Formats: sequence, structure tokens, C-alpha cells
Amino acid sequence: MNRASIDEFAELTRRQLHGDPSATGRIAMMNPTISDGYCLYNAYEQWKGAFSFHPGRAEALPVIASIAEKISAYTSPRTLGNRNIAALRCRW
Repeated sequence: MNRASIDEFAELTRRQLHGDPSATGRIAMMNPTISDGYCLYNAYEQWKGAFSFHPGRAEALPVIASIAEKISAYTSPRTLGNRNIAALRCRW
């Protein structure tokens, strides 16, 4: 679990949600992998699908930003065990 990347993704999605035009480009450059953490990877893939074109699906951003905030709030990789990952996956 890459804590710095998770926190950065959460902060950037929050900034994008509040209208920061530079956040979109910075998120696009992140490109996390599974090794950075499944939840981060999955949230990023959802974001990438919504914003791979201009202007993107703005209605998806509040949901993605909320998920990113929840992922960032986990205190340890253990919290994101298989059971919790499966629960997150089912809600998406």
C-alpha cells in the first residue's frame, strides 16, 4: 500500500472537485499500479474512465472523491484486508 500516493490521489480529487484545473493533469500523471494498492488502483481506473476525454463525466467526480477520501482514511494496509476490499468492490 503506497500511503503517499493514496493521500495524494485523495487530495487531488478533492481539489478537482472544488474546481482546481491543475488537479486533472496531476492525477492523470499518477498512473498507479496494483502494487500501489488495489483500492488506489481501482479508484484511479474509475477516475481515468470518467476523465479520459474532455470535459469528462463531472457527475462521477463526487463519488470518486468520496471513495478516495475513505481509502485515505484507512490507517493501515491491514484495514484494507481481503474482506474490506471485497466490500468496496461490491459497492462500485
